[in-house]
Order: sequence, then structure tokens, then C-alpha cells
Amino acid sequence: MVAMNYKKLSVLLSIIIFSFVCMSSVIAVDVQDSSYYNISNESLNQQIQKIIDSSNSGDTVKFLGKNYENITLIINKNLNILSSSNTKILNNGLTKPIFQLNSKSSGTVISGFNLINNKDNAIYINGVKNLTIKNNNIASKNLAIYIYNSSNIQISNNDLVNSNIGLGILNSNSINIKNNNIKQNKNHGIYLKDSINTIINHNIIENNIQTGIEHENSISTQIINNTINKNENGIITTKSAKNLIILYNTISSNNDYGIKLDSNENTNLKIKTNTILRNYKGISFTYHYVDTNKKDISFNRVVYNTDFNILVRESNYNRISVGANWFGANEQSKSGVCPKLNGELIQYNLIPYKNQYGNIVPGLFIGVFTYGNNQIASNLPDMTVAAVFDNHGSYLNQQYANMVDGIAIFNFTDNTNLDQYNLKSYADVEFLELNKNANIKLPNDFYGNGGSGNGNGGSGNGENGNGGGDGNTGNGDGSSDNSGDNNPGENLGNDLKPKNQLSSSSLPSGTSSSKGNTEKQKDSSQGKILNVLDDDFESIIKDNPYFLAIVSIVLIGVLAIGFLYKRKREE
Repeated sequence: MVAMNYKKLSVLLSIIIFSFVCMSSVIAVDVQDSSYYNISNESLNQQIQKIIDSSNSGDTVKFLGKNYENITLIINKNLNILSSSNTKILNNGLTKPIFQLNSKSSGTVISGFNLINNKDNAIYINGVKNLTIKNNNIASKNLAIYIYNSSNIQISNNDLVNSNIGLGILNSNSINIKNNNIKQNKNHGIYLKDSINTIINHNIIENNIQTGIEHENSISTQIINNTINKNENGIITTKSAKNLIILYNTISSNNDYGIKLDSNENTNLKIKTNTILRNYKGISFTYHYVDTNKKDISFNRVVYNTDFNILVRESNYNRISVGANWFGANEQSKSGVCPKLNGELIQYNLIPYKNQYGNIVPGLFIGVFTYGNNQIASNLPDMTVAAVFDNHGSYLNQQYANMVDGIAIFNFTDNTNLDQYNLKSYADVEFLELNKNANIKLPNDFYGNGGSGNGNGGSGNGENGNGGGDGNTGNGDGSSDNSGDNNPGENLGNDLKPKNQLSSSSLPSGTSSSKGNTEKQKDSSQGKILNVLDDDFESIIKDNPYFLAIVSIVLIGVLAIGFLYKRKREE
């Protein structure tokens, strides 16, 4: 029996040791500082390329030096190529990319570099699947990153600056561009052509000499939660823009167009809940645009654009229809809307605050945006509105409030003797008086009963419950279902929700408010890095999470076999 156990343990120990050897074969390969290498026989580039070529698939290649010059490397296997010291690679020599990745490099991660290529593209990706480029500063003569005929590429947390084009994507599928700064490029920030399922999410795209996002003949693109400012144009669409979604973006201060629609295929085009302001033209339908009934352009705040907020005259149509949008005013003459547009103007109203029983609460007033049959325009982007008391042209007690989900609350309950003055409110260019007779029904979950949060009653001063009821109505401390970002990888569906829940300002005791969590989702995607550095035991432990467990198992196995062997000899 002991012999049988001894044999089994021997087999088990062999398997453990074999597994340990296999796992340890995934190693970290060091690229030393450039001064380490003797370049009398081979160039620095040739020596580093040999390190790349001799690495095994899955290895981590660490650049330890601060500066390298005239390095252009071909990546032909799955590697984790990283620097923890913001390694600068400057190429003034060969007309080649600094990193060129082909189909054999699928699964590669490039992270932590400062890349400057004054001769060509900085990173060229051709025929690659499942690649991550993150946490780099990149500039180049041509494109900072050029993606061709590739799929499932993650571009995140990079600075793509001072290039001809920040990011070029051609004939590719499932490219995710998130949390990048794409600035000061000589042509476009992002140039997207002949591609499918591209997600452009939470980027800052500004000060590019041409267009922030040039969208040509691409399908199912999502442009969500970006800041697109101070370019020549914000977004331009040409050829196909089928299934294009432009949602929750701020597009401002662009010299010409905020959004220029010059595409001839616009089925399922959605432009919703964007702030489009201070461009020369807000939204424009131009010469090649082909209209469709299957589009949704609604609940945008389009204001302060110099020429027109929305423009049809550059197209081939006498009339184009859109949904309800806020153009800064209740009247057509003040809205900056082209006469050829058929679209509803969202209205701004100032009304007394009534509790859920229909009773007016003194000192509380509501600024509310409505459309249709006095429906709340809850999908409008957030904005700041104001209210003042007009004392014969002298404004008293001016107060600002955040409009969220179409509603803002003004609280003047701490003031006295204000009934003799005329209350007015302004939103963008609209300036209006209190409407005591408005028949506007607030949503059922507005009042302070916890709403979609976990209302506990009491004083109603909770942070995240819906509503603004008076008295002991709801200490809403629950979290909202509409909080946070849309996951850009999910189907957004037909009901595109606003990014925030209701929030109010300066509510008295007994009322509550809620606000959604709009923090950016953290990028949790990270390749597994297994490092074994020669003469560096600390790095082994740090970079290989299995190391200690494997060593412990091996030691236990050795002790067990020794114990059984001793017993066998004693018998």
C-alpha cells in the first residue's frame, strides 16, 4: 500500500515539476539601456530585433532604458512589450514604423512608451487580432497609430498628438477607442474608413487642424461621451453612416461644422443627447446627404452656433424632418434654426413647485423642459439654468441650478418679502416669466418617496433617491438604475437613456434628490504578465502570482515522498 502511495506521489510530483517548468518558460526578457550594447558589429536596432525574434510567444519584453534612437521593430509573435519608466523611442533614421505588427503578433500588448517617429507611422497594425495599445504618448510624421485589416483592437489611455493623423482605421472590425487624448494633429484626430463596429468612447479630441472624427463609409459606429472641441470640424460623415450612433458628446468651439452630415446611407442614424454649441454651424445636412425616415435626431442641446444651430440649405432637400431638440429659445425666430427644417422646439417653462398632493410649496420653483403634450424632455443633456427676481430691472437673488433629466429646482425659501417682485428664469437665450397656469405633470418618481432608490422616510435628505417632495417624504438613499456609462460593447437598443438621474439644487429639509454615477468605467482589461528575471528573486515573486504556490506544493510533495520513503525503509 505504501509502495502504491509512493508511486502515486512520485507521479504527482513529476506533474507539478513539469507544470512549474512550463509556466516558468514564459519569461521576462530585458532590453537594456542603449549604452549597454556594442554597436561596432551590429546596429542597436539589429540587436534589439534579435531579442524580439528570440523571445517565445507570451514572453514579456521590458525596456529598461530611458532613451533609444532609430529603433524600428517588427513584432511577429504574441508579446507583452512594456516600459515602466516611460521609455522614449525616437526615430529620425529609417522610414519605417517604430512598432510594426503583423498577423503573427495577435494578442500583443504595447504599454508605457513615449514614441516619436519623424519618418513614418509610429505604430502600424496590419492583419492583427486581439491587440492592446495603452498608456503611451505617441507622435509621428504620418499616423500615430495606423490600424489596417485588423479586429478586436483596444486603444486606451494614450496621448496621440502632433502627428499628421492621430488614429487611422481602415478596413477593420471591432476597434475600441477609449479614454485617449487626441490633440494637435495636423489633419484629423480620428480617420475611420470602411470599418465595422467601431466604438469611440470617452476621448478628448481637440485642437486638430482638420476634423475631430472623419467618418467615411463605416457601419455600426458608436461615438459616445466624447469631448470634441476646437477642431476645424467636429464630426463629418461621408458615404455610409448606417447604424451610426452619436450620443452624450460635447461638440463645441469648432471653426466650421459641429456635425456635418454628407453621407448617402443614413439608415438608423441616431444623434441624441449631445451638447453642440459655439461652433460656426451646429448640425448641417450637406450636398451628398440622402435623407431617411429611419433616423433619430432628438433631445440635443444645439445653441450659440454662429451661422445656424441646424442647417438644411446646403442639402438637396427643401425640407428635412428631425425630432424635438432644444435650440436655446421657445420661439422659432430666436432658435437659430433653418426655415427648411421640420422639427419641434423643446420648450422651457418656469412653474411653481407643487407637492404630490397638488399644493404649492412657497419659495420653491421648477424650471422644466417639455416637448409634445407637455412631456418632460428627460433625455436632454445637463445644463445650468438660472432664476432671478426682477425689481423693476434690477435683478435680486440670482440663483443657478443644475438641469438634469429635464428639471431644475430653485429654492428661495430662505428669502422674505419677495412676492412683490417678478420671478424670471433664463436658459441659454430664453428669458421668461413664471407661468402659474402651466399644466405640466411631473413624473411619478419625482417626489421624495425614495423613487428608484431605497427610500427610508425621515427627513428626506438622501443623496441618491429620486424626487423633491416636501415634509417627511423619503430619505432616498438608493442608487439609480440609470447611473454610469453605457457599456459601449452592449446593444444600446431603441430607448437611449440619459446619462444622469434627477438632481436638484438647494432643496429644503424634507425634499430629496438623486444623481446618477457618471464616472468613467475603469479599464479592467490587462494581459497576464509572467516574469522570471535572472538574479532577481523579488521580480519572480512580484510578476508571477503562481510562483509561491508552486514552490510550496513542490516542497510539500518532496516532504511527503521523503516521509513515505523513510517508512518503507523501516518496514
